[in-house]
Amino acid sequence: MRPRGNLNGPSAPFPDAVRDTYAAAARAPGALTAMLNWYRAVERRRRRIVIDKGGRVDAPVLIIWGEAHSALGLKMLEGVDRYVESLAFHPLSGVSHWVQREAPGAVNFILAAWLRKRSL
Repeated sequence: MRPRGNLNGPSAPFPDAVRDTYAAAARAPGALTAMLNWYRAVERRRRRIVIDKGGRVDAPVLIIWGEAHSALGLKMLEGVDRYVESLAFHPLSGVSHWVQREAPGAVNFILAAWLRKRSL
């Protein structure tokens, strides 16, 4: 069994050896179910989460998000700005879940610029 989707798709950001490692891990008893349950739970819990005391995050937050993510689309981020005092959001067009692997130059540029602002 080989993982499908972003691990093995047309953009295939991982070499065969890495994909083989993921496939071996997914074959362990219960592993694939556990991997998928995280994604299943995200949407279910999103509707029930109640944040106490206003629930605002005071620390600066950087989100670098692949717009082509097949499981967690931009909809997942709707309303996040209500909970974050200082939010920097950088969507990457044509990039999936593996932003650091598929667009390392863009991710490094965004991260370095964001960190420079924080160190002043």
